[in-house]
Amino acid sequence: MNKLFTLFAVILCFTTAVAQRNFSETQTPASNYTYSKSMSMDTLGMAAFNAAPKAVYLDQNGGYAAGTNSFNDLVKAQSFEITQQSNIREVLFYFAAKVKQAHDSISYLTVAIYAMDGSGISSGNTNTTAPGRILHSRKLLLDSIDTIAGHFTRVRFDWAPTDSSVLNFAVGIDLSHLDTSDKVALLTTKDSNSVKKDMSWEKRSNGQWQTMLQGWPLDLDFAIFPIVDPVLIGVNETTANTTKLSISPNPANDFIELNFAHLNTTTATLKIADQSGKIVYQEPISTESKSLQKFRLNTSNFNPGVYSLSVITAMGSFSKKLVILHQ
Repeated sequence: MNKLFTLFAVILCFTTAVAQRNFSETQTPASNYTYSKSMSMDTLGMAAFNAAPKAVYLDQNGGYAAGTNSFNDLVKAQSFEITQQSNIREVLFYFAAKVKQAHDSISYLTVAIYAMDGSGISSGNTNTTAPGRILHSRKLLLDSIDTIAGHFTRVRFDWAPTDSSVLNFAVGIDLSHLDTSDKVALLTTKDSNSVKKDMSWEKRSNGQWQTMLQGWPLDLDFAIFPIVDPVLIGVNETTANTTKLSISPNPANDFIELNFAHLNTTTATLKIADQSGKIVYQEPISTESKSLQKFRLNTSNFNPGVYSLSVITAMGSFSKKLVILHQ
């Protein structure tokens, strides 16, 4: 049975957020993290979320639909669909509100990555795939949650899934470790502004997973943004001969050294392209010697990211993935 309540849009957009927040605790501003969808730091869902109106919803007893509330929901989670196995570097959260009692110093959330292999109830009141196994988790102290407008709370994971079939997953906040007098709320898109319905979830007090659209009902997305790096897979050789190419180190910092066998030609071209296909570096290289060739390239001026490095000759070409981190 759906929850019966009166919803109030407390915060309709970023421009009114500060005026609406009147909480008893003193908040410490954190760095304003700004990320965009890019090559090696792909922030899932942020572009679509930013394009939609924002809101925070109260339940009838002063709790938050997207956080702690009078129904004692255990978890709020957002699910994601990806096409390539990826490492989850970190997760960004926009917490729109928190209420913390002065005496409480150990209240915390658990941030978890879930496999989508469980069972839940969809908006159509039918059984569907829901968050299931916990793949990885981190503790997030209530004290470290930042609710300043425009600031994200950042949770570091640096986690690589061992199961290559994990292409659909969810990231959620487990509220069960909060003190009963403490509250948090995630910013959400406004009702009916979700990218896809049935992507936002709650685990109810009875342990049942339901979509937000089934439970409240609200068709929205939580402000939860995993930053992922695609797991590198090999690029097939497109050459007519037995050319071999190696890159070291890879991932790279300030330089790389290329080792490649004789290309049956006296000249070749080195090209490096970003993931959009744009050529960011190009240089002719000599292949006159019949011994193993070596070529050293300064990469200190390259932006961190994932690139395709190719050696191109009249006989064909060979490409490999290059990762630049600048650690």
